Parts: sequence; structure tokens; C-alpha cells
Amino acid sequence: MVFVNNFARGLGGGEQQLLCVIEGLLKRECAVSVVAAAQSEFAQAARALGADTVECDLAPTQVVTALRALTTATEGADILVGSGFWTNCLVGMARTGPQVTKIALHQSMPAASSSTAARIARKLLARRVQKSITGHIAVSRALKAELVSQGVCPDLVEVIYNGVALPQGQVTSLPGHSRAPVLGFLGRLEKVKGCDTFLRVVEKVQAQLPEVSAHIAGIGSQRRHLQKMARDLGIDGRVKFLGQQETYEFLSKVDLLLIPSRAEAFSLVAVEAQRAQRPVLAFAVGGLPEVLLSDTTTRLIAAGDITALAAETIALLEKLPQLSCDLEETAQRALAAFLPQQSAE
Repeated sequence: MVFVNNFARGLGGGEQQLLCVIEGLLKRECAVSVVAAAQSEFAQAARALGADTVECDLAPTQVVTALRALTTATEGADILVGSGFWTNCLVGMARTGPQVTKIALHQSMPAASSSTAARIARKLLARRVQKSITGHIAVSRALKAELVSQGVCPDLVEVIYNGVALPQGQVTSLPGHSRAPVLGFLGRLEKVKGCDTFLRVVEKVQAQLPEVSAHIAGIGSQRRHLQKMARDLGIDGRVKFLGQQETYEFLSKVDLLLIPSRAEAFSLVAVEAQRAQRPVLAFAVGGLPEVLLSDTTTRLIAAGDITALAAETIALLEKLPQLSCDLEETAQRALAAFLPQQSAE
């Protein structure tokens, strides 16, 4: 089995779950190879797991080089798997033997493209190459529905939820109430993740609960814009930008996690927060309704409704002392769901 991934810097959520699945496949004695961006963290991590790894330039400007690498890597292979829009296109274009099954793995909502022109271009390119794709994997039912709406035959799409690595050791329970509540945001600092919306919610919450502060974990191109926005809103004194953080260490420092994404195919952090016994508030977009497992410790808000999200945040903060048993129950459900071994199987 050959996986293709062109995430060049860091490890995104899709890369993290893909590594979990690769590890699970290797444990099942599958022969796994990876074609990855040169000098990428993903390539290093896959190699450390024991996967044969080929590094090359997979950028659209180097399509000929990339296709040559795939042709070489798939000699003797049974399955070739893309892991994102461009790598799925490369899989569709790759010249392989008739024995190779081509699979397109979809890990983000098509609506996450930054502009209308980009979405149209992606749709046209996908239609051109998908005829040679044997089957599609979507990481949520919502994503499958979106693919079908774009013309993919539903019989060719299988839903396989992301495999989310279990926490190492004991997860810290909610802190006591000797300090003021802390709201948390964890994700890439890009427009699609809605950190700007998070800041507007913090402004509204602090207007009623001035003692509340906020921690933001993640890196991305929007960081300077978001820091300026916090200053302009007058909340920068109670908002901390922490950069890249270990997930469970970060979650141990916050009381409630907000996921105000504009598009979300799955959301690893939603699973991790539930496992860490943290309440979660999220916009009802993409696969998030499938990932949140409780009616008491998690809430879904109409997409884009900042006022409603702020109101629900305040209401949930006030109920925190009564949620401990429900949070423990939700954590147990989340620990048993979305396991890497289930995805690998």
C-alpha cells in the first residue's frame, strides 16, 4: 500500500491521523510505503514508524517529477492512496499497472477552499482525474454527502472516521474554581478555523464576565492579523497566543474549548477535548455533529452565529461545577470511539 502526502511543514490533523493508520497497518503486517514532500515532518515520522519512504517535490509545478516518483513507488503495489486534493489528483493521473487500485482519501470539506475561483478550479480538475479513481474514502458522512453532491457516485464512497491517537497517561480533570475560567482555541491560525470568530466571542463573553481569559494554541498565516484584532477589540490583555502546543497539555489549562470553524470535515481536537473531560462548543458544520457525543457537555451552534455562541459559552461556564459526572461519561465514550485500530481495520 502506497500513501501520497504533500504536507510540507509541520503535521496537520490529517497527517496525524494518517500516521496512526499507517502504524496500525504496519502492525497488521501490511507493506506500507509513503511518497512525501522532501524534508517534511510527515516523511520523517512515517520513516520512524517503519514505512518505506520516498521524498520528492510534489508541488503542482513539479507534476512530471511527482508522477515519475509515483510510477516507481507503485511497482509491485496493490493500492495507491492520495491524502488530499492535490495528491488525489496525482493518484488519478499516475501511470500504474492494472493491478493497482487507486483510492482518493478526502480529509477536508471542498468548501474550505479560500475563494470561489479556487473551488471551481478544484472541481473541474477533480472531475477530469476521478474517472481513474477506483474508490473514495470520506472521513465523515457530511463529507460523503458533499462529494456525492459534486457528482461522485455514492456507491464509490466509503466513510471511515479518522483514527485519533489515545492520550499518553492520565488526562487532567477540570481545574478547581480557585481561578477565573479560561476559554480555549486550538487549531491552525487560518481563516477556515474561525479564530477571528473566537476573538469576537471572547469580547462578548468578557463584557458580561470580565474575569474570563482566553488561550489560543496554534500557528498559521493569520497570527499577526489576529493579534492586531485582539488589540482593536480591547481584549489583548486577557488573550494569550501560545503558539504550537501539545494537545493534552494545552487542554489541561483551559475550562472550555470553542471550535468556531467555517468548514470542518471531522475535527480531531473535538475528540481529544472530550477525552480530556473538557466541554466543547462548536458551529454545526461538516462532520462536527458526528464527532460530538454528548447533549450536556457539548453544544452545536448555528454556523456563524457569534451572539448565540457567546451566550452558550456563558451558560456552559455557569454550569461547569455540575458537569463533572457528565464529562467523565463523555470521556469514556470518546476513549472508546474513533480509535486508530478501527480506522486501520
